[in-house]
Amino acid sequence: MPSYTPVMTARDSEAKRKRLLKAGRDLLDELSYEEITVSMIAVRAQMARGLVFYYFGDKDAFFRHVVRDFLDEQRTRFESNDPAQAPDPVAWLEAEVSIFLDIMAAHPQAMRTLVEQSLTSERLGGITMSDFTTVRIRQAFRLQAGDALLDTALHSWGYHCVDLVLRAQEDGSWNQTGIAAILTAECRAVLEAVQGRSPVSKP
Repeated sequence: MPSYTPVMTARDSEAKRKRLLKAGRDLLDELSYEEITVSMIAVRAQMARGLVFYYFGDKDAFFRHVVRDFLDEQRTRFESNDPAQAPDPVAWLEAEVSIFLDIMAAHPQAMRTLVEQSLTSERLGGITMSDFTTVRIRQAFRLQAGDALLDTALHSWGYHCVDLVLRAQEDGSWNQTGIAAILTAECRAVLEAVQGRSPVSKP
């Protein structure tokens, strides 16, 4: 009697792929990129090791998918802070910084890995997270596009935000309230320096 080999449906295939990505996301929060092995991913997903290669090619390609999913999830959190709904731009900025710090507090190892592996510039829909942040600040403070110096300064501020938090987490000086005040003040200083005037203040 001939043996029967079940046919994998597209739904089954996508479910397996998602299980692998979920395992990668969990490991990203626990270990560095170097510490994570393909075998660990397979064990966490309770799947065959070869399926990682089948669906993604290699570990590097797999983690780029994991990182994109992670950044897309965080981007959605930022988008919940709608500039049009904020009472004023500074209040919006404070809320935006608060979301960022909540993410950094919840995912310190993942964020450290993104920085160490130079994955913070992964593109989502053709735009990097730094570009995404810059566009949002422009919207909130009603700034015109086309100012290259402002874009560069805001990109630099964004990288500084991540670096400052990672350093504070490593050396034990983490204080979310204090760091929020620093980052908010620094962003306003950037806007003032480039625009030659104070950004909109709270009433």
